[in-house]
Amino acid sequence: MRALVPIAALLMAAAVAASAPLSSAEADRLATEALHAQDTGVCNIHHIRMQKKTVPIHWGLVVIEEPHYSAHLSQFPHAREYVNGGCEYDAKENKAKHWRYVCPACKRAEWQWALKHRNLDEAKWILEHSKT
Repeated sequence: MRALVPIAALLMAAAVAASAPLSSAEADRLATEALHAQDTGVCNIHHIRMQKKTVPIHWGLVVIEEPHYSAHLSQFPHAREYVNGGCEYDAKENKAKHWRYVCPACKRAEWQWALKHRNLDEAKWILEHSKT
């Protein structure tokens, strides 16, 4: 079975493509803490217990550009209710159950960020797809 692409790798690839206000060291630290939080179930930003949810898998290249990249890492790293499957579709993996911890405070922070940045494509997607 092919391993799912870790979100930290995707986020770091996006950081290279964007001129991030976060330093590389800070982005690395936040991404590492976010991965650890997915193991513990406690949000690394809000320090509260997260909800374990069964989520769908999304396929394709993930590009997170500024200012969404920095906001995602520093304000709402656990708002996403899907896992990234990578660029190559895998029918077996697509049928498997996937889970992740979702932080309700991250969801609220993401929504507030999107409201403040309505003109950005990322914000439009969040506002259209969020479960509020």
